[in-house]
Order: sequence, then structure tokens, then C-alpha cells
Amino acid sequence: MSIIPSGYDGGWGISGELEISQVYLTDERLQSAAAPLTDGKRAELVGRALFDDPVAGRVMAILSQEETSAGPHSRLFLDQALDLLCTQLVRAHSNCGVLPAPAPRRGLADWQIRRVMNYAHEHLDQEISLEDLAALVSLSRFYFCTAFRLAIGSTPHNWLVRLRMERAQQLLAGTDLTIIQVALAVGYETPSAFTASFRKAFGITPSAFRQRL
Repeated sequence: MSIIPSGYDGGWGISGELEISQVYLTDERLQSAAAPLTDGKRAELVGRALFDDPVAGRVMAILSQEETSAGPHSRLFLDQALDLLCTQLVRAHSNCGVLPAPAPRRGLADWQIRRVMNYAHEHLDQEISLEDLAALVSLSRFYFCTAFRLAIGSTPHNWLVRLRMERAQQLLAGTDLTIIQVALAVGYETPSAFTASFRKAFGITPSAFRQRL
């Protein structure tokens, strides 16, 4: 979740399809919900970006569902749900908060990691660009690089090279493929480029590695 207080400005750098739910709250509604919690002290929301808040997230999901299936009593239900959302925002994301501030999300979510890894394994014989990986999880290239490093402990490039080299070892040890065929199977167009990467990773050429088996 992200919270943008009144008066703040910014932009979004998102590639690919992404569903976003937005709620615009008036100051009057926010202060009305805050009054019982703050003894009349004015509540000011704190700007946050990409924070996990399961409580507010569930309320947002309820609001979204109710908005798309409006019934005769939807207005009353929505008003009460909005008051509940305001209460949670004041508790957890304001200068009057009574809950500890949530820790910022670091890196990628589990589903994002799985999607990137599955894609890489399935397309290891092809060129895989940073743009391809970032688009899988609807992030900009710049943000994806930072988030990936925080989640995996390596840059996308270094991780992908290591993945290719580990697969090359398996093919060299467990198949009769030629060096050229192994190189193509792990995404290298020329044997020389493959050999250079393999030597850098393991300190030995692919041919020498196979001979030692």
C-alpha cells in the first residue's frame, strides 16, 4: 500500500498491466474518524510507499468489491467501511498513531520471485533482458533491479549468469551434448563467449570440466 497525503506530488513508473484501487479521503472524514482516538488532536497522515498493511488491505478489497456490485444499501455500507479505513490509517499511519510503524517492504514478494525464476528456467536457451524480467512483475527496470538485489542478494545479471552456468554443468555432466550444443542450450550464441563465462565462474574450461568427470 502507498499513502499520499494532501499536498504531496509524485509520479508512477509502472510497466505492464496492474490493478490499482484508489480511495480519496476528505480531511473532514479523516478528522472525524480520528477524534475518538486522539482526544481532538489533529491527525496528519504520514506519506508511505509500498508498505504492507493487512488490515487496510482487507478494507480496501471490501470497498472495491462493494463498489462494483452496488446494491440498495451500498451507500451506508461504503460509508461505514470508509470510516473503518480512516480509523486504521490514523492508528497506523499518522502522527497520532497508536500502532508501531510497519516495516517497509524490502525486495520482491514471494509470487514475484517465483514468476521471475520460473520464466528464467523456461527460457534459459534464449536472450533474457532486464526489461523482460521487470515486465513480468509490473515494475520499472530501475526499481526491479533494486528490489531483486534486496530479495535475492545478487543483481539480476549475476544471478542469471550463475543460473546458466549451473545448468551448463548439469548438461556437461549428464548428457552427450557437444560444447556448442550446451552453449546454445544455456543462451550463448558462440562457444567462445560460453567458454569465457564458464571459466570465469569455475576457473576451468567446459572441455576440461568434462574431462575431469
